[in-house]
Amino acid sequence: MKHFGFVKDFNIEKGYGFIGHNGQDYFFHQKNAQSATATLISKVVHFQLIDSKKHVGKKEAVDVSLLTLAEDFDQLLAYINGCDKGFRQKLLSNLTFTELKKLFNKITSRIHKIDSLGSYEIVVEFLSGLKVINQPYQDFTAYIHSICSPDFQFRLWLDNLSNSFNEEYVINSLGLLDTTTLDKVLKVGNETVNKAYFLSELSHVGRIDTEGKKGQVFSLFNKLSQLHKSSAFINELKTLIRDWSSSHFKIIYWLEGFDDYFDFHEFKPYVSLLEPSKQKIYVKKILSLIHRKEQAYTLQDILSIKDNVIDYGIAQAVQGIDGSKLDFSVSIILQTLEDLSNHAKPEMGKIYDIIVNQFVESSDVLQVTGFFNECAGRYYPKISKVVDEETLKEMVTISYQRNDKQKPFEFCEGRKAVNVATKEEALCERTNAAFWWCNNQKCYQNSLALRKPEEWERYTLLDFLSILNIKFDSNDYEIFLGYINKANKFLKHLNCRACKSIMRPAEQSNFAVNRITKFRCNNEACVQYLPVKGKDENKTVYISRCINKDCNDVIDSRDSVRCVPEGKAQGSCGWYICNNCNACCATDKIDQRKHILQKTGQSYSCHDVGHRGIQISCNKCGHKMEGNDQSSLYATRLEWFIQNREVSKSIRKSGQNNSGKWWFLLERGKYTYDEFKEKLASYSSCGFYIPDLDKEKDLQLLVEGSTAKLGYEGARNLKCTSCSHEISLSKEIDKFNVMKKYHKQYLFAVV
Repeated sequence: MKHFGFVKDFNIEKGYGFIGHNGQDYFFHQKNAQSATATLISKVVHFQLIDSKKHVGKKEAVDVSLLTLAEDFDQLLAYINGCDKGFRQKLLSNLTFTELKKLFNKITSRIHKIDSLGSYEIVVEFLSGLKVINQPYQDFTAYIHSICSPDFQFRLWLDNLSNSFNEEYVINSLGLLDTTTLDKVLKVGNETVNKAYFLSELSHVGRIDTEGKKGQVFSLFNKLSQLHKSSAFINELKTLIRDWSSSHFKIIYWLEGFDDYFDFHEFKPYVSLLEPSKQKIYVKKILSLIHRKEQAYTLQDILSIKDNVIDYGIAQAVQGIDGSKLDFSVSIILQTLEDLSNHAKPEMGKIYDIIVNQFVESSDVLQVTGFFNECAGRYYPKISKVVDEETLKEMVTISYQRNDKQKPFEFCEGRKAVNVATKEEALCERTNAAFWWCNNQKCYQNSLALRKPEEWERYTLLDFLSILNIKFDSNDYEIFLGYINKANKFLKHLNCRACKSIMRPAEQSNFAVNRITKFRCNNEACVQYLPVKGKDENKTVYISRCINKDCNDVIDSRDSVRCVPEGKAQGSCGWYICNNCNACCATDKIDQRKHILQKTGQSYSCHDVGHRGIQISCNKCGHKMEGNDQSSLYATRLEWFIQNREVSKSIRKSGQNNSGKWWFLLERGKYTYDEFKEKLASYSSCGFYIPDLDKEKDLQLLVEGSTAKLGYEGARNLKCTSCSHEISLSKEIDKFNVMKKYHKQYLFAVV
C-alpha cells in the first residue's frame, strides 16, 4: 500500500533518514530511496511500509519516491481526504508551489461545481495549506471564483481565504446579513457595496425631514466616511443625502459646512424654520460669499430675507424644533441696513416695534446679539514719570492697558471725541492721543473692527455695511449701538418672574417712551396669568425706558416705586422712579400727557407740576430726598486747607476769588489716578466743588462750596426724608453724572 509523508531528516554521509507520516517517524535507507540527496529534506514523498529487519515490531519505509506522475497526485488527493487534519496541514505545507498547483488541478477536475459542504471543506483545507506556507494563494482564488457560486465565494471571503467577493451577490444579500458580518463587509471599503448599502438605508429612513432621521443617516455617513479616503465617494454620499432631504435640512447642511450646495431662492422661504442662532449664521454666510466675490447678491437680495425670519414660533409648532436663545437680531439688522441705505437714521422705536411684534413662547431671556462688537473693557493710559539722574529732567512714559473687568456696556458704543469748533478729532490733553467717550469717560481704543472673510462668523453690522458698500454716518452708527444696549436691558425684563415665560403686551401707551409699556403673563397655569383685555393692576407689569435720555436703565414696576406728588396719596398717580438716576415726572411730559388725553376725550386728574427741577424722589419709597452736605466735616477740612496751604506738599497754589471763597490747586503727587480721584471724591462728598472731578489730571482745582444749605446745592449725598434711604453720589461718579444731566442746574448748582 502506498503512503504519503514528508522527509523530516536525511543524513547523506550515514545514508539514512526519517519520514513523517500521521504523527509517526519512519526510518528509511538511501538504497531504498530514489534521488537520495540533501535536497530531499522537507519534500513530500510516497513510500511503502515493511517490517523492520533490525527492530522487531517496527516498520521502515521502502520505495521512497518524489511525486512525479499524475497518478501520484490522484493517490495523494485520496490520501489527504482520509488523513487527520493536523497531518494534512503539515503535508500540504511541504508541497512545492508546482506540486500544489498540480494537486489543485486534480481537485478542481473532479469537482464540477464546488458548492457542497464537502467540497467547500476540501478547498478550505487546500487554501489554508497555501496560507500556512505563505504561498500567494491569490492566484487560485480567481480560478475558484470562475467555477463556484457567489455564495461559495462569499463564504471563502468570510473565512479570510479570498480577497474579494461577488459585489452583486453581497448587495442583494445586505438585508440578510447579521450585524457582525455586515460590519465586516462595510469595513472592506468596497465603494459599490457601501454606496448600495447607504442608499438602501436611505430608502428605509425615507425623506429626511426631522432631526431624528437626520441623526440616523448622519451616524451611518460618519461611519462610512471614516472607512473611505476617497473624496469622490464621500461627495457621492453627500449628494445622496441632499437628494433625500427637505429644503430645510439642505440649509442646515450648508450652514454646518457639511455641504457646499446653496440655492438662495430655494432656501429663502425656509429661513423661518431655522432657530434664531442659525438665522444669524445664514445671513452672515451669505455676506461672506459676497465678501469673497463668490456671489454677487445685492442689498435688495439680502433685504428680501426680511419677511422670512419672523416666524420661528410657527416653525416650533410645525417642526418641533427647540431653539436655544431667542432674539430679534436678524430682523433688526435687516431693518437697519434698509434704513441706512435710504439715509434714514436708525430709530429706537423701530427696534422696539420689531421686538414686541415677534413674541414667541419661551422661558429664555430675549436678547439682541450676534451682530455687534462686544465691549472688551475700558482701554486707558498708564502714565509713569521718572527723573533722569544726569539731566534731572522728568521723563514721561505712557503705556496702555485694557481693563476687562470694567465693561460699561454689553456692546461697544464709544463715540469718537471731536473738536466742536473744527469738527476734527479731539486729542487728550494728557496723552495727545485720540479717544472715545464711553459712559462719560475716556476710552483710548474702541472695539470696532472689520473682519476678514475667513472670520465671517464674527461679522458685525459694521462688516455688513462695508461689504454692501452702504455709506453711513459714524455718529449714527454709534447712536444705534447705544439703542441696542438699551434694548437688551429692556428685553431682560420681559420674563414673568413667577413662571419665567415671556409676557405679552397688555395694552399700548400713547405717551410713554415706548409705544407698548404694559405686559401680562399669558401662561394660564401661572398665578400671575392675566387674560387678554383683563384688568388687574397687580398683575399688569409696566416696563419702559427711563425718561432721562442720558440714562440706560429700564423702569420695571416690579422693582420701582411711584413718586408721591404733593397733596396726592401714595401710589395714586405718581410716576415710576428710575433706580439708576432717580428721574420721575417732568412738567413738559405731564403737559404732553394732558394734551393727548384731552384730544381723546379723557380727563386728567393727577399733578400738574413735575418733580424735575424741584426735588429728587426716593427710589425706595417715593418721597422727597434732601441733600446731606456733611457740614461739620466740610468745615473741619476747609479749616485744615486754609491753615496748611503754605506748608502742605499736596497744595501747589491757593487763594481767594472775588466772592471771597477759598480755592486750592491740589497735586496728585505719589497717588495713582484712582487713589487721587477717590480722595477728591471724599472732599466733594462733604461740600467742596471740584469742576474736573471726573477727569484724570495731575493738578485739580478744589473750591470752597456754598456756605448756605440750599436744597441740593453742593450736595453729593442724598437722604430720604421718609425712609432714611441714602445715596452716596461721591462713590458713584457715573450715577451722579447721569442724575446731574437730568436735573441740571436746578438741583446741583454750586453758589
